[in-house]
Amino acid sequence: MAKNYERGRTLTREAYVAAFEQHKAELMEEQYSVAVWIVGVGVLAFAFFGVYELFGRGVGWVVGKVVREGEETASTSPTSRC
Repeated sequence: MAKNYERGRTLTREAYVAAFEQHKAELMEEQYSVAVWIVGVGVLAFAFFGVYELFGRGVGWVVGKVVREGEETASTSPTSRC
């Protein structure tokens, strides 16, 4: 921490500006192409909706089991008037 403070204290405007163009070029160069981003976002969207669908099917399966069990209990109870 003290080393960084000392570097900052001794940094001059000329030294900072001298490396500016190189730093700007590093920031502006593309790390990944647009095609990689499109494929990546597509995979993530596919995974998100896949998990969403699986969750919905799981909830539907549980609700179906509960409803069927309730209907079977109601139809086999002695007080049923069907």
